[in-house]
Amino acid sequence: METSLRMRLDHGLPLTPELLGFMHNEDGKLIPNPETFQIPKLMFSMCLFGYSLDTIAETLMKLNKKTYLGNAKWTASGVRKSLQNERYCGDVITRKRFSKFPADVVDQKTFKNRGEKPQSHYMDWHDPIVSRDDFIAVQHILHNTKYGGQSFLPELCVIPEGLLKGFVVVHPRWGSFSKDDYIQASQSVDMPNLSEPVTITEDEGAFDLREYEVADFKLFDDREVPAITLQKDEIKFNVSCIRNMKCENHIELLVHPAKKKIAVRPTTKENKYAIQWAKDKLNNKEPRSISCKAYIDILYEIFGWPSNYKYKLYGCIYRDGHDSACIFSNMDASVFINKDEVGEDVDMTGILLDRTGKRIRAVTGNLGNSFGNEYYVEQSLNEKSYMTKEKWQMRMDGLLCHTDSDLKITPYQDLKDFIQKELGDLFEEVSI
Repeated sequence: METSLRMRLDHGLPLTPELLGFMHNEDGKLIPNPETFQIPKLMFSMCLFGYSLDTIAETLMKLNKKTYLGNAKWTASGVRKSLQNERYCGDVITRKRFSKFPADVVDQKTFKNRGEKPQSHYMDWHDPIVSRDDFIAVQHILHNTKYGGQSFLPELCVIPEGLLKGFVVVHPRWGSFSKDDYIQASQSVDMPNLSEPVTITEDEGAFDLREYEVADFKLFDDREVPAITLQKDEIKFNVSCIRNMKCENHIELLVHPAKKKIAVRPTTKENKYAIQWAKDKLNNKEPRSISCKAYIDILYEIFGWPSNYKYKLYGCIYRDGHDSACIFSNMDASVFINKDEVGEDVDMTGILLDRTGKRIRAVTGNLGNSFGNEYYVEQSLNEKSYMTKEKWQMRMDGLLCHTDSDLKITPYQDLKDFIQKELGDLFEEVSI
C-alpha cells in the first residue's frame, strides 16, 4: 500500500476522494456537484460575512442540510474542518495524514504528517467551489478565532503621523500577519534612514561635553523606570509604567518593526484593539499578566530574538496635555537566560551580569569598559527631543494599510445576496 501510494505521487496522480460538494467526472477528477456544492459555498460565504462557526452549524441544521456521510447534525468543529480543506479552492495537498502498520492490524493508527512523509501541493488541480482569495481569507479568520478573535477578516492599521508615526497597531487576538506584513505596513508611511547620523550643534561658548558619558540607568535600580517584560506565554508591564501613565486599565499595543520599538497608549475597553494591562486593587493600579500567544512569535521574529529567552524593554513616557504614550526601545533591553543554557564558550565580554536566581540577566551596552553612552551620542539617540509637542499627535487614529497579502475577496453585497438566497426566511433570524 505504501509503495503504491508513493508511485502514484511520483507520477503526479494524487488521491482525491470525494467530499461534500464534489463528485468525480469520467476522468476521475473532482468537479462541483450541482446538487450539493451550495453547502460548502454557503459555509465559506457565511464565515466571510461574519457568522461564527456555531451559528453556521446551527443554520445548516435548520436548513436540514446533510453532511457528506448523510448526517443531519452539524458541529462547529465539523464546519471548521470543512473550511480548512484546500480542495474547495481547487488545490490538493497529499499525505496530510499517514498510517503506521504494526504486526497486528487492529493496532493500526494514523498520525498527522509533520514532515515524516513527503508531501506535495497541487495547485489548481480541479475546478474550485470558492476562490483562492476567499479560502485564504477564511484561514486568517479561523486562525484568529483560535485565540478568541472575532469572526471578521483582520486588518492592519498604521499610524500615519506624529509621535507614533510608522507604528503598527497589534491586535491582541490576531495571529494571521507575518513579519513582512508589519514591515510593509510601517514603510507605507515611514521610511526612516536609520543609518544617517544626527548632527548636533552647540551655541558658541557652550560647555564642551565630549569627554563625558551619561551613566546607563541599568547600573542602578531600574524599578522606577517604565518597563515591559516579554516571554513566550505572557507580557507584563511594571508598576512604574502603569502608575505613571495615569490611564485606565486598557491600552493599545503598537510595534515599529524597523526601529525595533514597542509603544503603548491609553484606550477604552470598547476598542477592538484594547488590551487590559492593569487591574484595580485597593484603589490602586496593579500590573496584569497579558496572554500573547497570538502575536508573541511575530514580535520575537521582528526583534530577532531567540524564542526561549525572556526580555525586558525600558521605556520613556511622553505627555501632551491629557494624552500620553510610552515608547520602549530594544536599545535598552535586558535578556534573562537560564543558567544551564550559558556554557563556558559563551562570550560575556562587555555586558553586565546578574547571576541571582534561576536566570542570568544580561544587558546591552559595553558597560564593562564604560558607564554608558557619550553625552552627544545619547542626545542624538533621543530623537523625540527634536520634535515639538504640537507635532506629537498621540491620539491620531491608525489607517488601514495594504500589504502584499491583500486579498480580493467576494464583495460584501455579493456575499449577502447569496446568503439571503440560500437562507430565505431564516436570514433575518440568524443575521449578525
